[in-house]
Amino acid sequence: MKKRGFMLLAMVKRHVTTKPNQGMGLGWEVLDGFPNGEYAILHGGSDNGVKTLIVLFPKSKQGLVLLTNGDNGFQLYERFLTEHLELGKELMARAK
Repeated sequence: MKKRGFMLLAMVKRHVTTKPNQGMGLGWEVLDGFPNGEYAILHGGSDNGVKTLIVLFPKSKQGLVLLTNGDNGFQLYERFLTEHLELGKELMARAK
């Protein structure tokens, strides 16, 4: 169990800062500064005909995995994130 905890901490630790309250962990984008000390980790992918995104809020144990089979699948992200995650609107505001 201790090893998994260490790996999670290494994964979500910001190793590179890209903007205030935003950076890159090990394979994950890490966004902090949300209310109540919450932070988000994100990972996405894109190939022809496929768009994917995973968003996790570890402290509140909320998250979404979005897998689409279309080049325009990213257009669905905002709707799902804002309707299904408590901090989805704040997350999308940061993305704009």
